[in-house]
Amino acid sequence: MDWFASVSWTTICPITVDLAADDDVGIHQKKEAVSMSMHHEHASLSPNAHGTMQTRGGSGSFDQQITALNNQLQKLKEDKEKEFEANINQRETLKKKTSECNLLKETIEQMKEEIELKRVVDE
Repeated sequence: MDWFASVSWTTICPITVDLAADDDVGIHQKKEAVSMSMHHEHASLSPNAHGTMQTRGGSGSFDQQITALNNQLQKLKEDKEKEFEANINQRETLKKKTSECNLLKETIEQMKEEIELKRVVDE
């Protein structure tokens, strides 16, 4: 722990990275080399963020991850739609039950009035 405290954080994780420091062939030559290797390999290729190509199936796992994420997204959308429809059905059921409850309240009030009238008449 003392070693960690004595070392500068920027030594462990430099703030900037010199991209050209390990550039043996150069960007344009890298693309050309990849193009040449494409003639000899039959792998799934897709461009990365820098416009260069990955070879030897390097993008296959990304394609699988994207497919899996798209499938998850589709399932979430379907689940959300089902939940939305269920909420609509519950709202309709609640409205019906509320109407029934209100009708029962009115009936009870009418019955109370009739009982009160009958009690007055009987006296």
